[in-house]
Amino acid sequence: MEIEFGHVKDYKENGFGFLSRTFRNPQGRVWFHITKIKCKYPELAKGLDSGSYSDIKFWYEVDKVNGKKQASQLWLDSQDIPEDKREELVKYVEGIWSNTSNKIIPGWLDRITIALVGQARRDELFKNRSSILSSLKRLRKAQSLANESSSDHDSNAAISLDYIRKLQEQARIVKREAQRERQIPSTRDRFRAERGVIEAIFASSEMHGLPLELQRIVRRCPRGSRTNPLSHQPGGSDVVVAYSLGDAILYDWIKNVNWYISSFEREDPGFHLHIMSIYGRFYEDPDERGIGVFCPIWTRDKHGALKSSVKACVSRYQRQMEIGHTTLHQQAKEYWKNKYSLSEQEVESLPTLYKQYMKERGDNLLD
Repeated sequence: MEIEFGHVKDYKENGFGFLSRTFRNPQGRVWFHITKIKCKYPELAKGLDSGSYSDIKFWYEVDKVNGKKQASQLWLDSQDIPEDKREELVKYVEGIWSNTSNKIIPGWLDRITIALVGQARRDELFKNRSSILSSLKRLRKAQSLANESSSDHDSNAAISLDYIRKLQEQARIVKREAQRERQIPSTRDRFRAERGVIEAIFASSEMHGLPLELQRIVRRCPRGSRTNPLSHQPGGSDVVVAYSLGDAILYDWIKNVNWYISSFEREDPGFHLHIMSIYGRFYEDPDERGIGVFCPIWTRDKHGALKSSVKACVSRYQRQMEIGHTTLHQQAKEYWKNKYSLSEQEVESLPTLYKQYMKERGDNLLD
């Protein structure tokens, strides 16, 4: 399987069509069916059915079924591509920048790179590539001068052996520089260097652990509408409730999640019928909130829609908090390890690094 990017080249009334390709076999095309789009992007599906598809572009996964290549998954945004597949694609694209044996880069490389890793990283890759090419040019020039000087030595005694050796040494130095510059740092290497790990985690507004589709729509419940005095005191848990109508609300600084969720049900006995999922983020120390990780408490798909199921899941979460859960509980540790390829020691140091980082920035950790 592979990831591709392309636009809708053709679409038939019976629901199938073809997508163009970018990375491999650019002249080729890949089969797709409207059902793959309807489930994720119903409005786009309507556009296709109406015959308006010339500007529709997708990232998609190519799979081979019964000998025919077809799009098995589609995404409008590169950030929605599963992390492992996206990292593989980033590695492939960045490899093209570092491959200086090809003097001409594909016309699509700029826009694809920006879409995947942003303008800043694209500029960094361009700068590194230019530096490598410049070093290689100096290397060829130095080698040429050394060769010319060596061949002229027999007929021109004025050129000393020391001068020839100097040119040859210069060529070796330039070659070593080119080899070093060819090694464009990976995402993880950049992440480690010069506080990159700190910036990557702490400067982000990402609600770690919360699914991307909820991060896009979640909004905080206004503090003024919170009637419990404890909800105005930092600490405890943050809870995100996703509703069936497409809303997601963040209720923060909750001291007893079990009691809080039960209060919804006391006001509306059918509350459990109107929600799709509940996620919780616990932080032992209010100053560690930024490294807390949202974990699923209850989801309709996994646990069912019964009221008893919601109660059981919420009660279990509350018990876990009460028996000594820490900000970096096991699920949170696994998240940081998998998300940023951190070691156990690096994960353990996150609270200290985070507090130091926020202090240097002068930010209020409790906001």
